[in-house]
This record gives sequence, structure tokens and C-alpha cells, in this order.
Amino acid sequence: MNKDAKATLSVQWHITSRCMKRCRHCYMFESERYQTEIENELPFEKMVEILDDIEDFENKWGFRVKDFFITGGDPLLNPDYKKLFAELKRRNKRIYVMGNPETLTPEILEFFNDIGVIQMQMSLDGLKETHDFYRGKGSFDLTVKALEMLDEYGITGTIMFTLTGENKDELIPLMHYLAYNTKAKGFAFDLVCGVGNAKDISCALTKEDVKKYFELYLFEKKKLRASGNPMRVSEKSKFFQLIHYENDEFYPYDMDEFAAIGGCYVGFTCYTILADGSVAACRRFPTLIGKMPEQKMEDIFLENDLLKKFRRAASFETCGNCQFFKSCRGCPAVTYGYTQNPFDDNPLCFKDLLKKKVETKNWPVPSMDTTREEEADIIRSMLHNQYGADYNDFIENEEVLILIGTLLNDKYERKKFFSNPDEYVRIMSYNIGIKEIAYICYYVECVMQNRIPNPIKYSLDL
Repeated sequence: MNKDAKATLSVQWHITSRCMKRCRHCYMFESERYQTEIENELPFEKMVEILDDIEDFENKWGFRVKDFFITGGDPLLNPDYKKLFAELKRRNKRIYVMGNPETLTPEILEFFNDIGVIQMQMSLDGLKETHDFYRGKGSFDLTVKALEMLDEYGITGTIMFTLTGENKDELIPLMHYLAYNTKAKGFAFDLVCGVGNAKDISCALTKEDVKKYFELYLFEKKKLRASGNPMRVSEKSKFFQLIHYENDEFYPYDMDEFAAIGGCYVGFTCYTILADGSVAACRRFPTLIGKMPEQKMEDIFLENDLLKKFRRAASFETCGNCQFFKSCRGCPAVTYGYTQNPFDDNPLCFKDLLKKKVETKNWPVPSMDTTREEEADIIRSMLHNQYGADYNDFIENEEVLILIGTLLNDKYERKKFFSNPDEYVRIMSYNIGIKEIAYICYYVECVMQNRIPNPIKYSLDL
């Protein structure tokens, strides 16, 4: 067990299920479960017990749990949210908020600023009429106003859009509206997940829809960048990789040394706690895997069979033998919404629509019968985790910096590199190892997709 390679985990904490809305596509609202969470919301003292246990987990297993994404319902409806935020700050954690505009006030924003909230994410699901249809009359205007208020208090305000069969034609118009008419600092979208209220959405997306709107989104993203617009346009879904792959701008690097390069975080980096202390593998499907603080994080994260299945290619019906398994794995929650089984064939994956063939591969599969130490090592061996631990050494390597600068500055060199990174490095006589090549693939992909800023000062032509 190599505790020197600290995997960086994050926690998504739904500190309340209370919400003044009943959004038409909310994945949380299932009446029985919702009421249970309302009636058994954890008091602050129990939240502290959970934080103590997470800290014990970090110290014992050599992980780093740094980022806390605090959400709900509306997290500001939990009467103890200020005490929780102060406790997170005391423990040197990074705080992100995902919530509603209705409860934001200047007093709350001043508190956010003082306590160091990094970002607040809100939702817009179309232009005014469409968004208000999903989330309630007046919600659109309140959200736009909240973006202005967040900007005034120096807090990054971002917008998430949920793509459905009903609102798909407003994705690009909303993107333009936000870029040119609001204070939104970031924009992204994800596919609707057919659980909770979203079960009632009749217009299902098709894989043809997904490919079409993903391509349009990337085209408009490049236009916004070329115009100098500062809004960060992110690529949340891993299906974007298929389009970049077809354009020779992405290579699904598949080193055996890594359990996963990137892709879906479930089982690897994200841990979800609900308002009553229940733990979910992912909040977007309703399967529960534990309960805190009654159970310890190490018992749940290292021993739960569902999480183990998510870490193993053999669990997935189609993704498990795909060339993209280590860098994608689709979205098991979306698959669950269609089939009630997160490991089924994802009906929205459009790899068979590409002109460039996606290969199959037989991945090595570790046994399900692992010790905690062995399972911890599988988690650490995700490139995303090791990359975070090794970032400083990686970014100080002069040859690595030169190559990254070349790839970010020259789209033709980037295409040659991504067609076969190992061969490119050999021909160009770079004296860097396989692990560094994998890091470069991951780094360049992250910069291209606006998932991380680019600290290397080159003019970009992406």
C-alpha cells in the first residue's frame, strides 16, 4: 500500500432535502425517501462526528478529502449551515455551494465571502419561459439577479443546464445569453437522469440527439473562445471525448498501471452523504450503500460491493470491453434511469455513430475478494488521483512543459500526439516516461475542456 500517493477525494453533501421547489426533472424527489430525509435531518453535532470520521479516514489510509460540495434541496434551508461552513473552514476544506437563488441575501453573500466559499452553482434549464416551466415562475429572473449578486461579493457564479428531450433546442441560445448578458463565470450541462420527478418527462433523448447537441456545443464553445468571451464553457459529460477522438483531439490512454485514467468518478473520487446521514454511490440514482455516523467511511468506501463493482470493468455490460472504459464509463446514473441497472448498455452512447472505429479491449479485472488495503490501492491507482499528488513534480519537468506548450499552442501537433502519444514522444526524442505521457494526455484534455485553468502562458488555439 503506497500511502505516499494520496488520492484526492471529494464529498457531495446534501445537508437538507428541504426545498421550496418541486422541479419537474428533479432526481431527488421520490416522496417516501424525501420524507425520510426531512424527518431525520442530522443535527450539527452528528455532522461534526462525520467530519471527525472523514479526518480519521484521511489519516489512516493516506487519502486527502479536500473539496466539499454542499447542496440539498436548498442547503441554505438547513439552520446549521453556517456552523458547518465554519467547521469546514477550520479544518482547511474547500467549500462549494450548489443551491437556489431564492434564499440568497446580501447578508448570506457577505458570510460566503468571509468564510471563503469558492463557487456557487445554480441551474438554468432554458430561456425564461422554458426554465420557469421546469422550476417555477420567476425563477429565471431570480437566477440571473443572483449571478450579479455573487459577482458583487467576489464569488464565482456558475450555471448548470440539464439537457432533456424537451429543452434541447435552448441549450445553445441559453449559452449565448449567459455569455453576453449575465455575470455567469461558467457554464456546463449534463444529461437528464430519469429518476425521481424526471420519470415523468415524456420526451426521451436519443443517442443521435446527444451526438448532434454535443457537436453544436463544442462548435459554439470555440466561437466564444475566439471572440474572447471570458465565460468558461466546460465539458461535463465524458461523451465529449468521443467527438474529440473522432477529430484526433483525444486519445483514450489505457495504461494497465491505472485502474482508471479519468471518467465517471463514482467509486473512485466522489462520496455522497444525504441529509439523514445515508450514503449513496451517486445521488442521481437511489441505491444506498451505508449510513453515517453509525458506520465509518472506511467500512463503506473500501468494502461496499456496489462501489467495488463500479471500479471493475467486468461489471459493465458494454462499457467493460470498450477502449474508452478507463477514461469514460459513460454515466451509470443516466443508464439506470433508462434500464434500472447502472451497469447496462448505455442507450445514449453514440460511439457506433462515429466514422472512426472505437476498439474493444479485454481489461484485467481484480477480484472482488480484496482486502481493504488492496481496494485502497485500486482507488489510488486512478490517474486523476495520482496526478493530483504528483502535480508539482510533473509541472516542473522542463520537457513536459515544452511538450504541453506545443500541444496547447498547435492544433496540428496536438492531433499527431493524440493519434499515438507513445510513438509521438519517441519520434520527437522526448526523454519522458509512460506515466508522464499519461499525465500530459490528462492535463491537455482538462485544459481543453475547461476543467482546469491553464497556468502555462501560451497563446491558445483550441
